[in-house]
Amino acid sequence: MGILAIRALTNVSIELAGSDPTAGFTEMAVRELGSERIIYGSDSAGRSFASQLAKVGGAEADRERLAGIGAQADSHRQRSATVDL
Repeated sequence: MGILAIRALTNVSIELAGSDPTAGFTEMAVRELGSERIIYGSDSAGRSFASQLAKVGGAEADRERLAGIGAQADSHRQRSATVDL
């Protein structure tokens, strides 16, 4: 799984909105990487907003950090390369 592959790469973050909404995926990401390395941005054009937001809602973590502010996530994306895992 990609989450485990990047665990040691502390300068790498993941974005959840385009991922498969499998039960436990968000919780595993938070457990393995910490909420500060997780970005949420909705895939509203391609998927329902409710299904994307449900991924964040299922995590017992800092929900505000995971949901984030769109501008903060956009800023981070502009400085980062995108890698599909």
